Amino acid sequence: MIQKLMFNAKLDLFKRFSEDFHQCFASEPPNFDALIRELSEVARLRNLVVHADWNNTDEEGYTFVRLKGSKKGMLQEYVQFSVDSLEKLMERIIAANHLLSDYWEWRSECLANHFRRTAP
Repeated sequence: MIQKLMFNAKLDLFKRFSEDFHQCFASEPPNFDALIRELSEVARLRNLVVHADWNNTDEEGYTFVRLKGSKKGMLQEYVQFSVDSLEKLMERIIAANHLLSDYWEWRSECLANHFRRTAP
């Protein structure tokens, strides 16, 4: 079902299913909105790195990443990458993974508590 979806569509589906889950259990996890925002942002940053034109990086580390439309026409967007900025991005992706793991742990606890209360 989700195989051909883009990441943002998958994230939106995850968010909607999760919000339904929260309503069913009348419980809202801490920092859920922050988790969704962070997953979206690290995906955006990851895409800049993955789709950058690395063959044409200049001496200062500026790399073409995409064309942006504006009222003035099409503008080229460049990002300055460095070892430090790429390491920070990796750390941010790892931190987002930890937030997601915390969320899954919270969900598991909700389910476990529910089944403990409803067990005969």
